[in-house]
Parts: sequence; C-alpha cells; structure tokens
Amino acid sequence: MDACLQNHSAQFCSEDRRPGIVAENVAMGILAMAAVALRFYARIESGVGLWWDDWITLIGLPYSLAINVLSGEFVRAGQGVHLATLPNENLPEYFKQLYLQLAVYAPGLVFFKIALLLFYVRVFPHDRRLRFMTWMLSAAIGIWLIIIECIALFQCSPVHKFWDQDISGKCISQEALFLGQSIPTVIFDLIILGLAVPLVWGIKLPRSSRAALIGIFMMGGLVTVISIVRLHYALQPVKDDITWNLVDLGLWSDSESPVGLVSVCLPTYGKLFRRVLMKLHLTKPTTSEERSSRHGRTHESETRRDLRMSSTPIDEVEDGIWAEGPANELKDLNSSKDDTNPGVITVTRDMRLDK
Repeated sequence: MDACLQNHSAQFCSEDRRPGIVAENVAMGILAMAAVALRFYARIESGVGLWWDDWITLIGLPYSLAINVLSGEFVRAGQGVHLATLPNENLPEYFKQLYLQLAVYAPGLVFFKIALLLFYVRVFPHDRRLRFMTWMLSAAIGIWLIIIECIALFQCSPVHKFWDQDISGKCISQEALFLGQSIPTVIFDLIILGLAVPLVWGIKLPRSSRAALIGIFMMGGLVTVISIVRLHYALQPVKDDITWNLVDLGLWSDSESPVGLVSVCLPTYGKLFRRVLMKLHLTKPTTSEERSSRHGRTHESETRRDLRMSSTPIDEVEDGIWAEGPANELKDLNSSKDDTNPGVITVTRDMRLDK
C-alpha cells in the first residue's frame, strides 16, 4: 500500500472490488446447485426417470462450481485490487490462479450445451435433421474444447513461464486466448437457440402456449448475452493493471456456466411448477384432469407404438413439460403383427366409463 501511495492517490490505492466478486460467486454457486437439484427432483417426482441430458447436466455441475470456488482463491491472490497495491512476491501466486481460471473456464461451458442438445433429441426423437445437427454440433463443441484447452494449458513455453515472469521463454497473447474462448461460444449458443424456435413453434398448441414454451427456451439466450458482454471485455486491454482491469471479464465469466445450467434445467420444471400452482389454486386443472373429475375413472391403454427412444405426448407438452422417460423403459412394438404402417405413431384407446 505504501508503495502505491508514492505514485497514486489514496482513493486509487483503497479501491477494492473483492467483496462484489465473492458475493457474485457465492450466489452463482448456490444458483447452479439449486437448479440441478430441482431438475433431478422434478424428473424423479414426475416418475419419468432420468436420461443422458440429466446426467450430463450433473457432470457439468462440478466444473461450474470449480470456477466459482477458484474465484475465491483468485481474490485472495489479488484479484479485485489495483496491481500497484500488491507486493511483487505475490504476483506468481496471482498468475497461478489466473492459469487455473483459464483452464477450467471452457469445460464449464461445454456440458450444459451438450445437455441442451440432448434435451432436443429427447423431446423430438424422430427429427432426423435435428439428430444430425445435434451430433455435428456436439462434435464441433468437443473439438473446440480440446483445442482451446491445449492452448490454455500450454500457452507458455515452458508452462511455468506463465506465472514466473523472470525466466526466459515465450507466451501467446492472452487477448488471443480470450477471443478464442469467447467467439466460438457465442456462435455455438446462437446455433443452439436457432434450432429450438422452429421445433417448438411447430408443436400443435395454441399460439400463446407455443410463445410461452419458446420463452422458456429463450432463457438460454441469457447465456448468449453474457457471452457477448464477456467478448466485449475480452477485447479490452488489461496488462497495465491486470488485477483490476480483469475484474469485469472475470465476473461475466464466473456467471456464464451457472446461468447456462439454469437455462438448461428450466424446461424440466413445468409439471412441478404446475402442481405447486394448483395447490395454491393459482391455475386450473388441464382438460384431461377436468374430464377425469367429471366422468370418474377413465381407463386408457395404448396398444401400439412405433417409438425409437422416447415419447413426447402432446398432453404433457400442454402441461408445460415433456415427461418422456429413458429408451429402455419404453417397449418398441414394431414387431407387432398388426403394424402395417411402420414409421407412423398409431395409438388406439379403449375407454370405459364407470358411473
């Protein structure tokens, strides 16, 4: 601090953004854990079982939390105060923490993107174009992750040149690394969101219901907004006062993965939220529920299905949730001797009214 006061004002030397950094990361960590926990509760409570998108979301949670936890150590090392206030002996630890931040950033983003793509496949299992786009995008995201991780881990030669500025060696531009992380992320997010709108709009629902469902999917657009803002800060010079100038870029980076997890979990909450609203008498039962209450018990049996992995019943879509289960829980009756038109979903219902 004394060295800082020799060249700067007292106000400059006393500026401190560390409390805000800590508060944001605590909030983001809690938000991510709550979102994933509620997702699993909603899926299990609905009795639909778990699928790959659920497990990928769970795998992505530790990576998201790692960013928030490491940000706490980053603050301890000097993030959030001016570089002039730090003793020179503290700088190696600061750059070690920055190195870890750069290493865990990309994996934290990948899993929720893959989970959202798998969710599309689960909801629209018969759309071949969607499946093709999903696998192509997943492959592109995976290749990007491998490349950007190699660059982040080996950006300096030797590696410890990153935090030991006194040794000889060379490093790539950090601004180039920031751009390599941000630009592809924005592109991937826009493509993924672009896939959702025509799919949801094509569902045979009232326009207001379709708009509501699209609104839920568009919550994923928050991640894109965050990525774009992060890209803006990635373009700003930081070297002159890196511990201070990097704060805004860090804050947006710390929120990107948690908000992504929330956006990919939101579509799974519909049925659970509907139950809560019904208990609070804030919404009406669905048409099927009203029929059941008026006419007593209705026994329905679906006798034939041609499903490859999971179903997307329209009545469940009307409830605001797709409650399809894993593939191995559904019986494929393609071999039925009555199936004369493969590739078409055929449902027959036997109704009995008990008075």
